Amino acid sequence: MRRTLFLIILASFLAMSGCEQKPKDEKTKLATAPEKMTEEKKDALEDLKSYANKKREEYREQVERALKAYDEGVEKLKAKASEASAEARKKYDEAMEKVRERQKALREQLEEFKTATVEKWQEMEKKIDAGLEELEKLYEKARLAFS
Repeated sequence: MRRTLFLIILASFLAMSGCEQKPKDEKTKLATAPEKMTEEKKDALEDLKSYANKKREEYREQVERALKAYDEGVEKLKAKASEASAEARKKYDEAMEKVRERQKALREQLEEFKTATVEKWQEMEKKIDAGLEELEKLYEKARLAFS
């Protein structure tokens, strides 16, 4: 009986000492959990920033290609203008002045766009898109001067 009682007390003691160590491990796990979450949030934020910057760069390149295409179109129209009548050249010059002004304004907006914050550049995209639409109309008007 004494032996059984002794074994029960010994087993209880061993069980209690094992239980005390487990919460320490859990406390360690709980203490590192916020750090892990913070690191994961930082990684997610960096991924999001990287994605946004990639999209911004793609958009900027797209606008630059469009402006370059208009530059090439303007050069072709310029060649036609040199062969056109005085009246057609006058219409062309007036139309081209507006096209050049719009191109200049778009290039300035694009330079600003490169360094703008995410909130700002999303707003700027709308303005740039509207400027490109206006440029298209102005270019078309200049092109029609030779039709």
